[in-house]
Amino acid sequence: MQLQQIDNMETLEMIAATIAHEVKSPLSLVQANVDFLRLMDGDPENRKRYDIISRELRKANELVLDFLGLVKLAYKTDEEIEVYDVLMNTVESYEGAGNVSIYVECPNKNLYVKGNRMMLSWVVSNILKNSLEAVSENGIIKIFVYEGRDTVVVEFLDNGCGISPERLEQLNQGRVVSSKPHGSGVGISICKNILAEHGGAYDIRNINGGCLVRINLPIVQCTRTH
Repeated sequence: MQLQQIDNMETLEMIAATIAHEVKSPLSLVQANVDFLRLMDGDPENRKRYDIISRELRKANELVLDFLGLVKLAYKTDEEIEVYDVLMNTVESYEGAGNVSIYVECPNKNLYVKGNRMMLSWVVSNILKNSLEAVSENGIIKIFVYEGRDTVVVEFLDNGCGISPERLEQLNQGRVVSSKPHGSGVGISICKNILAEHGGAYDIRNINGGCLVRINLPIVQCTRTH
């Protein structure tokens, strides 16, 4: 049964990669022509329209990449995952980015959840990436890990500019929105879906002028032998 699942997953990845390639090719061609027309057209008003087209094309391109990445992560497992290990492996890849300091506080490093390690790593990576984009040079991101009631709770707190009340309400309503000029806006939606598949939850709010993202997952007793 497991071999069949792997084979099906490889087929799905191949289909997704083919679709992504077929969509990206015309997007690139359209973008090249828009860039050419912008250079040839001296009308400032028309250039504004070209900029809008280019922005939307970049959004579409990133959406394709998000789709492809999600498909690659979609193979489910019931692996016992050490939360601190996943967290630190992801944090290490962002250390030194933009002169931002990342602090991790995890008194109990033996907290485990069950699920797909790659998917949960993607969630952590997405949250960190958003936080890094929100803070300025010499910004601070603090991560707190603790045990809740039958859950593992991870909080990401940054000292960035926060989220406008309108966008925050849209996010909490599950709507796909983005404050990034070229973002697809589906990252948070994907995070919520991944956590829901793992029996967990995602919460985002403004606090002390910055942003707090809290995720929680059902805690499990580790059965692995060390």
